[in-house]
Amino acid sequence: EIELVNRSRWMNAVTIRTTDTLALDSLPQAPFVAEVRRVDDGVRVPERIPDKFPGVSKSEIGTHYQEIYGASYRQVSMMNLHLLHQLAGGRGEGMLIGVLDSGFDGVDSADLFTPLRQRAGIRWT
Repeated sequence: EIELVNRSRWMNAVTIRTTDTLALDSLPQAPFVAEVRRVDDGVRVPERIPDKFPGVSKSEIGTHYQEIYGASYRQVSMMNLHLLHQLAGGRGEGMLIGVLDSGFDGVDSADLFTPLRQRAGIRWT
């Protein structure tokens, strides 16, 4: 049995979980498979995760933020952005955010990004 764990259109890839070595060995022969790579045996969680934001109440994280961020909550919480938003008064004022991405072709010329460029919101491309 092969279990689908994650699907990424961005990377044109899937992550699966299986204990069936025969199924795993047959995957490279499938016409739609370019590469099979072992990722990991599982997730290892440290016994205690240090509190990076001691001034933020952990009880506030959860339902409140899920309502605010909706479907993007999982991604936001993985990067602790909800905590940064809270520390910045919910508006992000005074924060400099670095984005490493090759998916914004034309960010230096597209009309969509004109307001951002006009207020020096894009520092470097």
